[in-house]
Amino acid sequence: MKIKSLLILSFYILTKSIHSEKNNKFQISPNQFKKNDFIEIRIPQKPPMETAIIRPDGEVVYTDIFFKKVGYPSIKNLKLKVNDIYGFVYINGNETRTKVFKMKGKYKFYFADNLETETNNTYSISFFVHFLGK
Repeated sequence: MKIKSLLILSFYILTKSIHSEKNNKFQISPNQFKKNDFIEIRIPQKPPMETAIIRPDGEVVYTDIFFKKVGYPSIKNLKLKVNDIYGFVYINGNETRTKVFKMKGKYKFYFADNLETETNNTYSISFFVHFLGK
């Protein structure tokens, strides 16, 4: 009886651990979308503090203000309309507001404790998605 209880407890702990690890991942779904689609972003338990999205041409769009307005990092599941996501780019040293998804291609969601440093020098997570356009 004692061994059976111990086995059941061990199985429960292992299952709970695997379930927690699965739910603690940064995830965006779907990973292919169009302008008027909605995406869901699952935020891990320990989210990085700063947010950016890198366009297919390499331009970095800083999205801190947008994500904080929609509840990041306290809300762990965000549902967002793709066309509503905006950020800021720097043009000739001036901060300019822009929609993030402007061109078809592969985008990188990059969240880090410090966006201004090398990725191996800061806690960061990233996820690639494909914007299909209209």
